[in-house]
Amino acid sequence: GKIMVERRANGRSRIPPSLLLELDDVALATVLAHADNASRCALRATCVALRHAADAPHLWRTLTLATTHALFDASQRVRPQLRRYLEHTIDLTLVLPRTHTHNGRFCPCRGDSRSTVLECGSLADLGAYELIQCARGLTRLNFSGMGHLTPMTLSRVLSSSTSLERLKAVGCWSLGVDAEPLDSIV
Repeated sequence: GKIMVERRANGRSRIPPSLLLELDDVALATVLAHADNASRCALRATCVALRHAADAPHLWRTLTLATTHALFDASQRVRPQLRRYLEHTIDLTLVLPRTHTHNGRFCPCRGDSRSTVLECGSLADLGAYELIQCARGLTRLNFSGMGHLTPMTLSRVLSSSTSLERLKAVGCWSLGVDAEPLDSIV
């Protein structure tokens, strides 16, 4: 039969979930492994079968998160679903939302000790700490561009992530370093 694929305005294709359900487990795992985080979460919400497939731990070993308030709940804690995924993550990259451009050195944004994400999109110390607490098995961490993180966060990351092998912090001017990678620290 002919497979109908919807073409979105942004040029990406969308495969209906019903077609994915016809794939065997190996093929489904391969498709989900190549999907971005947002697509995986959207597919997860369609039915129980895709929820179980999308929650497979190996799919969340590498994770890229845009730093937005949506990562955290009202009490400034990492959302429960994200917390489950971070438990399996070994390679975490934090990026500014697409709508933000940021030069932390000249940013007028200042947060307080209860902020997780600042108005400029940069992760604050509390937000970084909350995420790192959930991802204890990290071997690689990239928080380049998060210009408001302080040396306190770097200290917490290094003391709580015992398996960390590589840390990238380009553009983290508040740390007093701007290097890639920071292998000499880890």
